[in-house]
Amino acid sequence: MNIKTSVFCLLAILALISCDDNTGSIGSSIIPGEDILSVHDSTYYATSTTTISERQLLVRGSDCYIGKFSDVETGDTMIADFITQVGCTENFQFPDSVYGLSRFHFPKEIEEQMQGKKSLRANLRLYISEYIGDPENAMGIEVWPLTKTLDNKSRYYSDINPEEFYDASGEPLSRVTASATDYVESDSIREKVSGYIKNIYIALPDSIAINMLNGYYSDGGKEKFKNTPAFIDNICKGFYVKCSQGDGTMMRISKVALEIHFFHTEVQNDTTKLLSSYAEFLGNSEVMQVTHFENRNIENLLDETRFTYILTPYGVNTEMTLPIDAIIGNTDNIINSASLVMKALVPFTGKYALGIPSTLLLIRKDELKDFFEELSTADNITSYSSTLNTTYNEYHFNNISRLIMRCSNERLEWITDMGMEFNDESKAIYETLFPDWNKVTLIPVESVKDVANNVVYMTIDQTPKCVRLCGGDLGVQTAIKIIKTEF
Repeated sequence: MNIKTSVFCLLAILALISCDDNTGSIGSSIIPGEDILSVHDSTYYATSTTTISERQLLVRGSDCYIGKFSDVETGDTMIADFITQVGCTENFQFPDSVYGLSRFHFPKEIEEQMQGKKSLRANLRLYISEYIGDPENAMGIEVWPLTKTLDNKSRYYSDINPEEFYDASGEPLSRVTASATDYVESDSIREKVSGYIKNIYIALPDSIAINMLNGYYSDGGKEKFKNTPAFIDNICKGFYVKCSQGDGTMMRISKVALEIHFFHTEVQNDTTKLLSSYAEFLGNSEVMQVTHFENRNIENLLDETRFTYILTPYGVNTEMTLPIDAIIGNTDNIINSASLVMKALVPFTGKYALGIPSTLLLIRKDELKDFFEELSTADNITSYSSTLNTTYNEYHFNNISRLIMRCSNERLEWITDMGMEFNDESKAIYETLFPDWNKVTLIPVESVKDVANNVVYMTIDQTPKCVRLCGGDLGVQTAIKIIKTEF
């Protein structure tokens, strides 16, 4: 900003807040005659449309999704399955010996206690944090072993192809039928256990436990359990969890746990006791987890002209074109404030209707991919976030003035650098080369916070949700209310 502009900004502020009978003419008395300063408000209108993403975005988060849900309101069908690794704690240790491996021998009395008992077994638990749809709906789930590990240096997206990581021509480790209701434990147990989380129990072949324990007790085996990377490389690459049948439920999985159950002995008061234990290897934010999302039958949403859609998981967004030229005009001016309100229409009200996204990110379209790649937060320059006002069903973006000025200034600088005059012809050339220069995307996000509750970065909201916003070719356009200083 040059000196002249800085002076007039200051004068504008003084003129607004410091006028009385004695000082009201101070500002105008020192403004040169050829410079007339004016502060006023205006309303402009942005156009919006529903778009289907041509590329997927990086999804970060500690949760996975499994299920299939066909939404009767939109006609969309969402399918989710996921790939997960499981890790171990630093320098993990099993007991000195476990029952059921040929390398270890136990006293006769232990052998007698073990008669009729399964000595080694493995299972997977999927802990359910929330779900959409019918909680009683039966879902078929398959668990496949990975033949290829996820690379923690690579970036994976929601359109990942799971078949690159497992042998689809083989057989799954397990097939189960489950629901979000959780019939694994009785109601009495769930009520008595503090902090109980509903989960899906999936029995795995005993060979999973046998091979893992044999690997631990082999020569140099403990090195394979010294940390998570060693465990993944040498013991367990991970699992692909697939929804094989059923339609009507989508579950959010907050934690995956591989449990290895075994018996071992411990000397207590000079007596050898046989104990039942299990080791837990977790799939969570500490390891690589990727949900594969697929949306079907979403093309029909593009036909709607009375409003626009946002549908998660990521794929259907609202794109808005800002009226930069109309706002800036042909005079030297400064945008003091620019606010817009996105009005959400009446939510869907069906029995299993999708919820409305709680937070929307408004961001320049050409910066969308980098925003998630770089684990960013809204900077209030080219990206802004707004939480749903549930009283009025509105998203308020209170001041996007810096975004408007950034779009305008970038175009002016490019035209100037190219040695062209700033006119309709040069603007047309710029807009041909940079067609998204004045476009923004609205996308649902979630904030990832640290232990102090500070937002560390934002990630795409993967929970199935849907909102209709005022807009479209024939709908009510979005008003941008501007206060600007012209001189």
